[in-house]
Amino acid sequence: MSVVRTTCAVLVAFFLTYISGGHEDCQRAMKEAVEKLGGLDTLVNNAGILGSVGNNIETTSLEEWSRVLQTNLTSAFMLTQYACLKPG
Repeated sequence: MSVVRTTCAVLVAFFLTYISGGHEDCQRAMKEAVEKLGGLDTLVNNAGILGSVGNNIETTSLEEWSRVLQTNLTSAFMLTQYACLKPG
């Protein structure tokens, strides 16, 4: 059980640094996960932000809307895609 707790703690700390959801960040996260963990058996996409989108749609800028979509949707898509790719 301590191995599971230790591994989970490492994963949480590891992926929090990639919250921006950019293409390069997602690719780097997958590469580092495989290198540090010796492979990838499971992927949990659990990043999400609300930003000002939850406050008032009339005042939400397109930039803010795009940032929310990038973090909440596009990063999950990219991480899943990279997780499915075979190394090499």
